[in-house]
Amino acid sequence: MSVEVNPQEQFPETEFAKYLSASLVKDAYFRVVPELKALVRTDFAALSWVYNFTLTTASDEDAERSMAGFVEHAASNPNKHALSYTFLFVSSDWQSRQALAAILEEKQKAFDQSGALADIVMVDCTACTYQTFTGHKVEDKKVRKVLEQTLQRWADGTKSHEETLEETKQALEHRHRMLRPKIERKGPNPVFMLIFTNILLFIGGLILESRTGTDWFVRWGIQDNALILDGEIWRLVTSMFLHADFAHLSGNMLFLYILGRALYPYYSNGALWSMYFVSGLIGNLAGLFFTNYLSLGASGAIMGLGGVLVFRMIWGREAKAFRHGGNFISLATMIVYNLVYGLLTPGIDNYGHFGGFIGGVLMALLVQWWRNRKNV
Repeated sequence: MSVEVNPQEQFPETEFAKYLSASLVKDAYFRVVPELKALVRTDFAALSWVYNFTLTTASDEDAERSMAGFVEHAASNPNKHALSYTFLFVSSDWQSRQALAAILEEKQKAFDQSGALADIVMVDCTACTYQTFTGHKVEDKKVRKVLEQTLQRWADGTKSHEETLEETKQALEHRHRMLRPKIERKGPNPVFMLIFTNILLFIGGLILESRTGTDWFVRWGIQDNALILDGEIWRLVTSMFLHADFAHLSGNMLFLYILGRALYPYYSNGALWSMYFVSGLIGNLAGLFFTNYLSLGASGAIMGLGGVLVFRMIWGREAKAFRHGGNFISLATMIVYNLVYGLLTPGIDNYGHFGGFIGGVLMALLVQWWRNRKNV
């Protein structure tokens, strides 16, 4: 976070703070949270926050009030042990800010007493050094590494600060293009359309059953391998949209919404439709060849979206940046849990689940190959 300054004035603190923030995003995979004027990185269930202050025009009283608010918030946070804070105070003349240094030392003690994981760091962008108030190195190893490397590059002077900052910005823009290529949206959101269709068919089936005693959608659409082999191949697709009961439907639709929302920014509507249907089809084909019981549900197609997510996290372009771009590790854990749960629970079409998952991985690989071929 930077204190606003006159844009016509050039201060080394301001330039260094911009460069340091960009380096944290580029090299430590932090994300910018503009509304909080902070940087954040997700590691499993833990969050690392970085606040980057410049002290060109900030008074000691302003800094003290800000830090008092942070101490109070951190101390009262019930999840404080899953959060870490790093406060970087950048100045070009710390000798003249001794009163502020005393204030920050007091706030560090308050953080320590509250049990919050916090480091307050004084950064001297003239001497290219830094100092903590904890008596040890910066706790967040990634922040410490980037801070030390940035100070070293700042002191090196082989390139101007403007050139170095511009190179960092260009690298970040390239990463963003790799993660999120330009997508032209055509048609409604596939995720919402799929959820709507599944719910509509379920309600329609309930109405039919109440009036006729038979859910004709299930009767004519369920995956029945014997009938499929006799020529009713449409069941390989229609069974993806049918559910046994409300719990089955609600669980699948919730998981579809979560995975679909996570993947929507990264893929076109056409890619999402293709991933969903091809994954579901591969899952149903696996069930056709390796099982002999009736099955229905969107699980195979949804696990295909899970396969897409896992592919992006491990093998996709800018996989590391993607992992830190959201709470994707928790989602991947849910996917693995569902696969393992199916193995331990009778009555679940595991071939459909694993077939769909593998289908999703293959579709993600195909889409990435196509993008590389088209250079998008």
